[in-house]
Amino acid sequence: LGWTVQLLDVSSGGSWSSPAEGSKSTSCGLPLKPESTSCELLLLGCRNAYKVYIAPLCADPRTQPESNSHATFETTEGAGCLVKASAPALSGTSASYTSLHVSWVAGEPNDCIF
Repeated sequence: LGWTVQLLDVSSGGSWSSPAEGSKSTSCGLPLKPESTSCELLLLGCRNAYKVYIAPLCADPRTQPESNSHATFETTEGAGCLVKASAPALSGTSASYTSLHVSWVAGEPNDCIF
């Protein structure tokens, strides 16, 4: 019948799901053709840990393997990664009886998209 690919986002503590269910793939949808030997998972989070599970879908259940392959990997960080913004550092505050001047220093690069 083909192959099944399941993805688990370890970083978020989620559950196993088909990549097609989360729209994270254009080539790992179910089922993959029997002659397939690879597929590409897309739109994963930066610096996240994932487990990928791959198993054959045998026409005769008696030929189904007792164990299947899975691997754990972590996506890398790059300039295009979106990460939670760090808090800006407040500085140079001065107050009078009717006003307050506040200034701040931005956080890390790629913290926020304005």
